Amino acid sequence: MPQPFPVCGWMQIAMKTPVPPLQLQFQAMAHAPTVKELTAWRKDAGWSVPVQPNTLEHPTVVVRWVGVWIDRKQVAIARLELTPPRFCYVGDLIIATPFRRRGIGSWFLEAIEKYVGGHGIRSLLLQPETGSEAFYQAHHYVSDPYRPGFLKKNLSPLQRKMFVPYPA
Repeated sequence: MPQPFPVCGWMQIAMKTPVPPLQLQFQAMAHAPTVKELTAWRKDAGWSVPVQPNTLEHPTVVVRWVGVWIDRKQVAIARLELTPPRFCYVGDLIIATPFRRRGIGSWFLEAIEKYVGGHGIRSLLLQPETGSEAFYQAHHYVSDPYRPGFLKKNLSPLQRKMFVPYPA
C-alpha cells in the first residue's frame, strides 16, 4: 500500500446510512495501475473506452496516479498529467460504485487541487464523461473556450502553497 499523503490527512464525512463516518485518506500511488486494474475501474464506472498504452505512463509528461483509501481499501483513482507551472490534466477520475454519492468525489477533487497546487500548478483541465458535467460545474469548473468539450478551473494564486515532494 502506498505511503499516506500528509497534506490532506484524514477526513470524516457523514454517510446517508447509519454507519460510522468514513475515514478518507488521499495518497499518491507508488506506481501506475496495471491495464487489468484500470480496465476494471473503467468497467465499474460504465465506460467502454479501452485502455491505451500511453494512458498509464507517458514519455514526455509527468504522470502521477492518486487515490482515496478507506482503511486499506482503495475507493477512488485518478490520473494527473502535470505540466508545471501551467496546468494539470485530470483523467480517469473514478469513484467505486458502492462509494458514490457520499461526498468522496468532492473531497477527492479538493485533495487533488491541494496536491497540484503544492507543485505550483495554476489550473486544472479535464474532459468530463457524459452526465458528470454538473458535478464539475458545482466545483467551479467552466468550459474552456480554447478546447471544446473540456472544463477548466483556475486555482487561486492566493491559495496556500504546500511543499509536496515528488515520490522517488
